[in-house]
Amino acid sequence: MPIRLVIASVIGVAALGLMLGLLIDAQPTEQTEVTFETGDSEDRVIQVSRDESVTIQVVDEDGRAVTGATAVVSGKTARVSESHSFTGSESDNEIELEFEPGDIDLFSGQQTGELTVEIIPPSDSNWVDEEGNPEIIVTA
Repeated sequence: MPIRLVIASVIGVAALGLMLGLLIDAQPTEQTEVTFETGDSEDRVIQVSRDESVTIQVVDEDGRAVTGATAVVSGKTARVSESHSFTGSESDNEIELEFEPGDIDLFSGQQTGELTVEIIPPSDSNWVDEEGNPEIIVTA
């Protein structure tokens, strides 16, 4: 076999291996659902009249951390003085949702209510939040 053919074959195999490695490491182009988790359901219960916080971990449908997301909290069956937006860091998937007295209220006669949390993934990602997320429970 001529030496030029051997050299070309070796270079071709190396280039093919490099391209296959890049394809394997490529991000999927399909959209992946995100949600959030807390330690347990007790961690999602807050009281109206106190300074309260809920720490959430934003994850995808396979449980992998999603960094740089934003959580938007709004009223469902509880009133929120204004929509609250909390952004996580680029290095951590935890977001601290903090509320002060007066931020949240219940309707007349209510003992409990719920807040909804929408996750807004980073804009340069293939993550989406199209399905419902767990609610935050508000008590009197």
